[in-house]
Amino acid sequence: MPGGKRKEKRLKRRLMNRSPQKRYEWLLSLREGTNCILKPEDKYRIYRRLEDEFLDLSELEGEEAAGFTEQERCAEYAEEAGRLADEMEADLPEEAKTVSRTVMMSAGERQAEDRKQEGSAGIGRWIFLGILVLLIGVAVCYKIPATRTMIGDAQDFLGMESFAIKSYRVGGEKRDGWGKAVRLEQTMMAEAPVGQKVKFGKLDWIVLDHKDGQTLIIADQPIKDRKYHKTDGSAPEEGLNDESASYEYVPDVSAGVSWKECSLREWLNGKFLNEQLYPQEKEAIAVSKVAEYSEYGEPTGEETEDMVFIPSSADIEEYEDVLGSKINNLRLRDQGEGEGSTAFVSAEGNVITYGYPVDEEGCYIRPMMWIKSN
Repeated sequence: MPGGKRKEKRLKRRLMNRSPQKRYEWLLSLREGTNCILKPEDKYRIYRRLEDEFLDLSELEGEEAAGFTEQERCAEYAEEAGRLADEMEADLPEEAKTVSRTVMMSAGERQAEDRKQEGSAGIGRWIFLGILVLLIGVAVCYKIPATRTMIGDAQDFLGMESFAIKSYRVGGEKRDGWGKAVRLEQTMMAEAPVGQKVKFGKLDWIVLDHKDGQTLIIADQPIKDRKYHKTDGSAPEEGLNDESASYEYVPDVSAGVSWKECSLREWLNGKFLNEQLYPQEKEAIAVSKVAEYSEYGEPTGEETEDMVFIPSSADIEEYEDVLGSKINNLRLRDQGEGEGSTAFVSAEGNVITYGYPVDEEGCYIRPMMWIKSN
């Protein structure tokens, strides 16, 4: 506490009806009893009080002294109390360093201190309200599409691509949010090394290859319980006949089922595409020429044009090192040697050409697609 304010407080305390000698005797008793106080904060406050009170007595002279003669000793006691308080101060919390109010303070002093504390509390409340309003404003703006697109720009600049894509999607068409999201996905896939996992749409994919400015990806998690072709003569499964698809449904498999004719191809390029990717992301998928393969693993010369397809035996041979055990139990699009079957990869990782029935669900399906570069 600055010396001027301390002196002012000491002068106010003299208004109490107590002679210097009585005050001195009372302070001596307080000084001796301070060592019995266990709480450091309370002991600190008493030392500060003793410092002020003894210093006040040490400065008495003339009529104010009223015959009091212990000024020199009071100065020593004041110095001692101040030194002890200084030693304790470093280890105390900030709020404990304020000299406590005691019964020795006047009513006016208490009121003044109360007003000061209320003022500090009022300032604290205004600061709190200001921060609260700011947070509410940020929360409201965070939900505004245009703001989220701008947030996505900042996240992209900081290298937080995954967060940026999410922000861009929320931004939607505002400030080209969707366009930025898709272009960033394309860039990330184009720059990803072979074998790295990437996110596209709602699924995780593995980068298999980079060719001619495009990136080949395959689903990280396989689709289970999906037939290559439905053969019971009924209509296609719900959702298979997408308006954009033009694939012929062939229930009769006595002569075999090609990739072009199978219902799996229609489902992958219809319902699967619609459910697992956002509409804007479809524009990033290249329409690929997909070769048909015979039961001997040789191209038949027939091709389809698809956005989504499954591996052939040639793909397994080319990318086996990248996929590792992910090729196991995998359905291939090569026709099998047996009627109504396709080639597949066994649990041991071997391509089996005699085939797995097209109307059975035992093999996994791993969709593939080529992504155009940004």
